[in-house]
Amino acid sequence: MTTESIPTKIENAKVIKSFDDGYNVREMTLEDAETVQNWFASSYSNVCRHDLLVALKTFPRNSGFYMGEIDGVTVASAFRTAVGTGIFFGSYYYVKKEYRKRGFGTRLRDQVARDHVGNNILVVDATDDSKTANEAKFGYIKAPFQIVRLSGPSRIEVKTENITFETITKKHFDDIIDYDNNCYIQANYPIRRAFLLKWLFDIEGSRSVVAFAKGKIVGYGQRRPTEGCVMHFIGPLYADSDEIAMGILSELGKGLPEGNKFYLHAYSANKSWMKLLNEKSYETVFSAQRMYLNGNPKDYKPNVYSTTSLGVLSF
Repeated sequence: MTTESIPTKIENAKVIKSFDDGYNVREMTLEDAETVQNWFASSYSNVCRHDLLVALKTFPRNSGFYMGEIDGVTVASAFRTAVGTGIFFGSYYYVKKEYRKRGFGTRLRDQVARDHVGNNILVVDATDDSKTANEAKFGYIKAPFQIVRLSGPSRIEVKTENITFETITKKHFDDIIDYDNNCYIQANYPIRRAFLLKWLFDIEGSRSVVAFAKGKIVGYGQRRPTEGCVMHFIGPLYADSDEIAMGILSELGKGLPEGNKFYLHAYSANKSWMKLLNEKSYETVFSAQRMYLNGNPKDYKPNVYSTTSLGVLSF
């Protein structure tokens, strides 16, 4: 049964589906962002608390962001939202420990969220073997690469020839979008433009850098802080070459205190970049298996050196 009239913990949150045991799946709201980020911080220790909030502010309502609620208590989360025409991305699947084994997560993810995706392509990143096996059970296929989180120093000394760097301002934005179209999973997707407008300019404590060669953009990247501002996530980091990507990474580290570190989310298939990061003392924290449902979106691109966000837009 679908309804909009059942009371929920969050005022004005539309209930998408109600079950006979009193369990409701409703839309995720801005007020839920902190709750969900706290859940994930308890599992992954370092989470950028801005990511989900920016996504919720960008995507229109009814875009596939869900919370599970029982007796007025939020107990589960997940989203499956369109990141291109015919392509969805799924993440933030979580069930509070004391509410597991009661079907709250599976009903949210495998019924409500799956119905939202329909026959479109769905991309997910499975962070452990049990999740990979679970996804395979439902017909997902493994991509020929993984998303690798690496951690390393924010201060990197590199030499780049004939490359200049500038802090990104709104005067660069249209040109940044033109460049982004060559790197993101689908060119000219309207939500991507709206997302980047907030992502690049509205996140407190972030910094974004664009690289030029002969007056032409050849890459750009952003860092944003985690809680405590000693660890910073890098993403997106898009560039024409390993050298340019490393130059942008070096620029993003300038001005940060000694001891600050970066997290990147790189494609394992980019062997030369992985090798270069290892040479710069970057170490693997964990890997997530990229998986697809309903087809292959052909999302691997060698000019993606760190995805935008493992949590909300892993491209």
